[in-house]
Amino acid sequence: MKKPLVLLGVIFILISATAGVVYSSNAYIGGYYTGAVTTTKVVEMHTTFQVNPNDIPSGNRVSSVLSVAGGYSSPDGIVISNFVYQADWEVHSDGKYIMQWNIWDLRTGRVYYSFGEYLGEAPIDLAVRISMSSTTVTFTFMADGEKVWEVPISKGDIGTPDQFFLVGTDGTAKFFQFGTESIGEPVSAPWSVYQYSIYYDSTYGYTWRTTYSTQGNVAEIVPGYVIGGLEYPGVDFKYYPSSYPYEMGTLEWYWKGGNYVLPPDTYLFAGP
Repeated sequence: MKKPLVLLGVIFILISATAGVVYSSNAYIGGYYTGAVTTTKVVEMHTTFQVNPNDIPSGNRVSSVLSVAGGYSSPDGIVISNFVYQADWEVHSDGKYIMQWNIWDLRTGRVYYSFGEYLGEAPIDLAVRISMSSTTVTFTFMADGEKVWEVPISKGDIGTPDQFFLVGTDGTAKFFQFGTESIGEPVSAPWSVYQYSIYYDSTYGYTWRTTYSTQGNVAEIVPGYVIGGLEYPGVDFKYYPSSYPYEMGTLEWYWKGGNYVLPPDTYLFAGP
């Protein structure tokens, strides 16, 4: 039986080593969607962990993180706002499942966030959805299809002008990213993080795009700011185009070990 959510934090405004942008130095490897820049109001990530918490060093974690840049319209076209929205599921060394959301204001160095603990048996499917309305950004966390935490954030309270999220690439900026991250030094033990990441398109519904890899030292999400900050050596990937029990489009990050480094801009999989 699932147990209730326990909130471990409230909204803070600070520079922090959370699942993060340039202010932190965390090992990170991810994928990013290529193609022309488009906009969406909803992004979503489903994830499953295969990890023994006893293999995670004290104070560290294995996480599955979704990051997306914000933007708004102007008479000259789409403007990158320098707000970045993140949400992740984490497995910690004590076996706890932690949910966390962040909103980074890159103009000021502020980050708004809170986090909660999911108390229950290890779920098969974890998910997070980030959605935007005219007044609110909402983070919705789910476990095995059930909503376990929903956090609506007033756009007025954080001063964001954003009207939508951005998908695609523009120069070196990779606006929609999903990957895995550890605090500081990598977790060097067998683990896998499975991810199925999608965004909503008004024509096609929920969809995805052709995807390439990015390491944390070059994972630029908007010009001048990267996710994580450090490359994540020892990690490789597998792609499951349509193999049961994985959803079509599922990517697995797994610990390969050694000095192996997955090169940035390695082709991962094609769009639908």
